[in-house]
Amino acid sequence: MLEGLMQDDFPLTLHHLLRRMRSCHPDAEVVTLTPSGSTERVSFGETAERVDRLARALGSLGVKPGDRVGTFAWNNQRHFELYMAIPCVGAVLHTLNIRLFAEQLTYIVNHAEDRYCFFDLTFAPLVERLAPECKSVKGWVAMTDRAQMPTVRVPNLLCYEDLLAADLAQRFAEHRKLRRGLSGGHRRSPHECPGRSRSPRPRVGPASSRPSSSPRSSGCAPPR
Repeated sequence: MLEGLMQDDFPLTLHHLLRRMRSCHPDAEVVTLTPSGSTERVSFGETAERVDRLARALGSLGVKPGDRVGTFAWNNQRHFELYMAIPCVGAVLHTLNIRLFAEQLTYIVNHAEDRYCFFDLTFAPLVERLAPECKSVKGWVAMTDRAQMPTVRVPNLLCYEDLLAADLAQRFAEHRKLRRGLSGGHRRSPHECPGRSRSPRPRVGPASSRPSSSPRSSGCAPPR
């Protein structure tokens, strides 16, 4: 191997692309054309934050490094977020070809042993046919919000936006718990002097062995 190449000096992983999106181009946009014909625009800064939440959500689902996570979707914002989040947690992004027959897709999913599969709403009827035959898949995630969840018979059907919202709620709860711990106050011990440091007052021996000092040198009155 030739020495001094960029691949040897710097790991070419998506973590660095995500950091560059967030720090160098936070106002650039991901533009998605929806099936209804409208466009959705999300900044790189917001997209990077959603990728972070999605990565933690994958961890909460039990996705580990080396696991395969399938995607059955169009080229849109949520698919882009999966393109970033899945490799960033060490899992394998397994993009499924939307033009294949159901039997071919079933074989590919089972052969890869996909743990979870994310799908767009337009493929919900096909996923309903595939799900009973895909034995390795623990859950199917509809790439939408709760209001537009499809009414299909799919085992362990999850909502994409619910996963991100649950992670956000958990982080808020952890933040509140941390703040309560930091602002819980400090109960003064009997050896402390008001207005001074909280270090314990040193014990002294008999009066004959005490060092000579003026009472004014201490912030507390001498014991009586």
